[in-house]
Amino acid sequence: MDEDTLLGMFDKAVREHRGKKFLHDRGNWLSYGEVDDLARKVVGFLREQDVAAGDRILVALPNSALFPIILYGILRIGATIVPANPLLKGRELAMLVDHSQAKVAILAPDSARELQQARPDGLAAAAFVAGGVAEGFVEFETALERSTPANDWPQARKDDIAAFLYTSGTTGDPKATMLSHGALAAAIRAWVEKFALTSDDRQIAMLPMFHSFGFIVVLNTTMSVGGSLVIIPRFLPEPALEAISEHKITVLTAVTTMFGALLDVAENRTPALEFPAMRLAGGGAASIPPDIVSRAVATFGCPMGQGYGMTECGTAATFTAHKTELALGEVGTPMFNIELGIVDDRGDPLPDGEVGEIVVRGPAVMTGYYQNPEATAAALKDGWLYTGDLGLRTPDGQYFFKDRKKELIIRGGFNVSPGEVEAVLYEHPDVKTAAVMGIPDSRLGEEVVAFVVRKSKEPIDTLALREFVQGRVAPYKYPRHVVELEALPLAPNGKVLKKNIDAWGIVREHLASSGSGGAGT
Repeated sequence: MDEDTLLGMFDKAVREHRGKKFLHDRGNWLSYGEVDDLARKVVGFLREQDVAAGDRILVALPNSALFPIILYGILRIGATIVPANPLLKGRELAMLVDHSQAKVAILAPDSARELQQARPDGLAAAAFVAGGVAEGFVEFETALERSTPANDWPQARKDDIAAFLYTSGTTGDPKATMLSHGALAAAIRAWVEKFALTSDDRQIAMLPMFHSFGFIVVLNTTMSVGGSLVIIPRFLPEPALEAISEHKITVLTAVTTMFGALLDVAENRTPALEFPAMRLAGGGAASIPPDIVSRAVATFGCPMGQGYGMTECGTAATFTAHKTELALGEVGTPMFNIELGIVDDRGDPLPDGEVGEIVVRGPAVMTGYYQNPEATAAALKDGWLYTGDLGLRTPDGQYFFKDRKKELIIRGGFNVSPGEVEAVLYEHPDVKTAAVMGIPDSRLGEEVVAFVVRKSKEPIDTLALREFVQGRVAPYKYPRHVVELEALPLAPNGKVLKKNIDAWGIVREHLASSGSGGAGT
């Protein structure tokens, strides 16, 4: 069936919606038929590079119509796309090319230059530059123009690997999550059902297409129903907000940091923008604070939903009903064809109300990690995906996300959830971004520390902020150290990359500069 594979979904969308607007990029619309014609040329281009079924193609591009055009061409030849963040440095890109054993790399100009500096002697992959020029690289668009369009291609099978989606590496080196055509199709169907998407819907691609959230939940859900997609090359709050209003976006999908930035602009803009077509705003990746939910509902005039998922299950696990209020960490019920469980450290099911590890089972789950049997065996057990995330189920079947299992802080024998404390920090009007972590403590084992980035130009009163949190959580949970930073490292999905934060080093430096020898701000 067409709906059983990602390629089948695209071919079906082309047949049924050939003349309909599909992609809006930099002022121009491309129809499904025009994208189909260009994807046929991509097949011809790849055949000229001797690409065969099963080969990997690395694509490091910012959001543009070129990304899906290349994607659907890759799928038609039976190859696997390896999307990469175009902001990666040359060493990181070279690692992905090597690890994935990519046969061809299609790169943004800056990525091409970075890779050339990292590998001046060249790569095993044939490398092309797209969207600009870079010395020493053949221009992809020029090569594509000369290519002969393909008129036939093999049908994909459900078990064929469609994509290597690299994790953001919050706990170590990135791993290549292998997602099959069948898994991606199952994830897309689950999201379409939860969003109640139809061909009348119009989404906006603010999330990067190289990331699983943008790749699955925005780009390919839109494609699968014959909808329309407005592409934002780079997220900037004001132009993004104007595009949402101008193009009458019906479903807005973003991460918490994006929602916060959009709302800060919308609430202070004169004259105010209107969003009459908006029917749903959906988020994920990090828990949406209740104040963001209430502000979004008021600004966009529609309900919100929040989901839980990860790349390893095609981002599809749970989603809430469309609501005007969401409790902290509320992520709803399992999606279509997805099973969830809460288990203890032995893998035994826990009763409702008890916090344990979230496990997921269903057709959207990954095949495994490429060339990493140890990590695959640790994640996939008896048909279940062990997520490494903590959560609970209520007696009425609702799920709540609590925290990353490996990020749990144990202070004096008490478990402290960083996410819970971060949610309180986000309630403070001066806090833009927050990260709560544990640092070594000789007496308690670990101590709680908070790193914050301010919203306004004025420095945050960190002592007052600490007292703000202290009044809202149990005594063992509030951070004894609150440190203001200029910025926090973020993954493409908006999550703070805590592995890139030297928590103890920053606190020691802060204590030394402030002259404080003990607990303090």
